[in-house]
Amino acid sequence: MFKKEIDEVVGLEIAENVLRFCLVQKRGLTFGECISNGSFVKNERLRNEDEFSDLLHKLLKSHKLSHKNIVYSALNSKLLIRTILNENFGSEKEIYEYIFLELGNSIVLPFDNPVFDLLVLDNKSGKNKKIPGKRNKEKDVKKKTIKRNRFSVKGSIPFIATSQTVLESIGDGITKSGNQPVAVDCNSLAYVRVFRREIKVSENFLLVEFDSGTATITIFEEFSPVFVQHEEYNKVNWRYIEKNGTILPSFDEIKEQEQLVNLSHIISDVCTYFENALSMGNHISHIYLVGNHPLLRTEVTTIIQSVNSVEVTPLISTITNSDGKLVPNRFMLSLGLALKEL
Repeated sequence: MFKKEIDEVVGLEIAENVLRFCLVQKRGLTFGECISNGSFVKNERLRNEDEFSDLLHKLLKSHKLSHKNIVYSALNSKLLIRTILNENFGSEKEIYEYIFLELGNSIVLPFDNPVFDLLVLDNKSGKNKKIPGKRNKEKDVKKKTIKRNRFSVKGSIPFIATSQTVLESIGDGITKSGNQPVAVDCNSLAYVRVFRREIKVSENFLLVEFDSGTATITIFEEFSPVFVQHEEYNKVNWRYIEKNGTILPSFDEIKEQEQLVNLSHIISDVCTYFENALSMGNHISHIYLVGNHPLLRTEVTTIIQSVNSVEVTPLISTITNSDGKLVPNRFMLSLGLALKEL
């Protein structure tokens, strides 16, 4: 879709009523955030395009940035990742034609006006953008990167679907802000991009992203996402507030812990589904936790581990900026989006 090579992009995260961005430059990372009074997206489109574009313009301008190329993510609540059997398809066109024929039958979507993409894997050496403040131990090592020269994972073809209405609405808002939307990514791939050294990529694993009382559970097989499930386990009790110039999550910790127990059982069920139905004979070896949850490495990890026999590991930022300060964990998603190779 996008042919022009672009070296420098802004990764933009839309988290309920918070905008976060990150830009990777030779001198280090530039990042920031702002808050609105209400959520940005409602009923598959921007709730207020003028407010969104104005806030985005002011946010970037406050860091002396303008007219930037922006990568943003598909909303987890409007995301589907599934697999179809490889029926000896000869091209991507044939696969897409099959998917559209199956819509409403074997493939049921929770949204209208879908747009599709394929998720395929290759093992190649190649350049990765260096993250300032992170040791580049893999300079000459072969890496797993998402490519388009192999369709299937163990005989099945993983594909992603999301709402084109949402993507276009956000894209229009970005354009209106004076910037240019250049690509869309999904959160799980962005997080894996940042934490690839901490993840055992040879294993099948679960990535659980926490955001505003929701959790998005993604199964990775052969380092490719093959299934996603979005859970609003405690969304009604979460909100972001601004206090003394700092944006903070606000929630009832007791209620949160109660709901995390229920979520832990759902995560266990997803592991069982993978092993008994999605990829029989294989198993999940690890559960990784990511996202902007202040209790991620403590209560969240402990509760999920108490219900699951699979090892649970929170992935927390260890990246330092040019000034030696740790980059806050809440900017890891926007960093992963900024590292997307176009």
